[in-house]
Amino acid sequence: MVGGAYRLDTVRLMSHCCMVPIREAKEEAGVDIQPKDMELVHVHCSPSEGEGTERANFYLVAHKWDGEPHNAETDKASEVGWFALDELPDKMIEHFKSAVLHVFDGNYCSEHGYDA
Repeated sequence: MVGGAYRLDTVRLMSHCCMVPIREAKEEAGVDIQPKDMELVHVHCSPSEGEGTERANFYLVAHKWDGEPHNAETDKASEVGWFALDELPDKMIEHFKSAVLHVFDGNYCSEHGYDA
């Protein structure tokens, strides 16, 4: 939980974009992932709050990993949790919740937060 709301493990791509999720999984969740065990499952677009820009989030699933997932960045997050789809927490950042639900509905691309 960061700032009172749950979010997904995320990264901002700056360089070596294929290796960034592997590094961040280790840094944030304490697990080791191999590139061959990752799958791109969703692209989610939304406006960046207060920045006047847009962002595209790429969601990957790790089909296997080494280690036990845990909060490896206790200075940045107060807790982590696993939730059933029908029991996602109320305090979850809305665009992450939207993306998770789209993934499990089988949608490979979605948008959230744009005016109609």
